[in-house]
Amino acid sequence: MQTILDFQLAKAATEAGIKKAVDHAEATNRGWNNKAFGYLLQYVRTHSEKFLMEEFRQWAEAQGLPSPPHLRAYGGIALRAAKCGFIRKIGTQKVSNVKAHCANASVWVPNI
Repeated sequence: MQTILDFQLAKAATEAGIKKAVDHAEATNRGWNNKAFGYLLQYVRTHSEKFLMEEFRQWAEAQGLPSPPHLRAYGGIALRAAKCGFIRKIGTQKVSNVKAHCANASVWVPNI
């Protein structure tokens, strides 16, 4: 029973952290969330391969999307797109971002 409780607490903490990052991005740059979501939809329509959000982030920022105060805001955009059925998670992989210390991240594929 303890393991289930710990998992539920960890999941709630993850969701709270993502929400905080998304809210901060929106407060800093009004409309950022919808802009980022629009860029993600454009990305998945033009990229048929699997991808990490860090790859999408690099592409989107090169296209003109402002960087949010914290990169975790992109997690909220990914979850929103997944809930809408535009992308789906197929696994995890180590990221290349040095500041992330080889953390594992979700691998996504377009679902449209």
